[in-house]
Amino acid sequence: MKKFKRILFCILLICFFFLGIYILLEEFSKHNLTNRIKEDPTLLIPVFLTLFSIVSLLYNINKLQKSLILQSSIYKILRIGDVVFSISMFLFSILSIYFFAESLDKTTLEFNHQLLLWSVLLVFLLFSIFLFLDNLLFHKEQEHIFKKDSIDEIGQ
Repeated sequence: MKKFKRILFCILLICFFFLGIYILLEEFSKHNLTNRIKEDPTLLIPVFLTLFSIVSLLYNINKLQKSLILQSSIYKILRIGDVVFSISMFLFSILSIYFFAESLDKTTLEFNHQLLLWSVLLVFLLFSIFLFLDNLLFHKEQEHIFKKDSIDEIGQ
């Protein structure tokens, strides 16, 4: 079951990465990158989330391995990047839901579009919560395994 969850997270992160790349290519194909960001600095949000989705994907791929080195700097960087990604994804989802709720339209033509957008935002919100909790639980599990294999417990 854990492998299935890790593979599902990897698939979702790959989808999120490609969605971010698609959005960035669509947005920046018409304009110069630096001029577009100067005009609208909120475009740094998809850039930021796309970059950190790579780190989170690498961390989840790393979780699929049998043994991890908790003290390595790569593990720490990937874990911190995963935490930053999940927290920023959570905040992005909450803010998007708030701004989307402010601009609700009651027309039936727009209702299907809004329902789809609400669903996507809720999936992003739940995904970020599960990713954050998985990160914490996985690290605690690895620390427990690491403590069990310490030299002090061998003779006891």
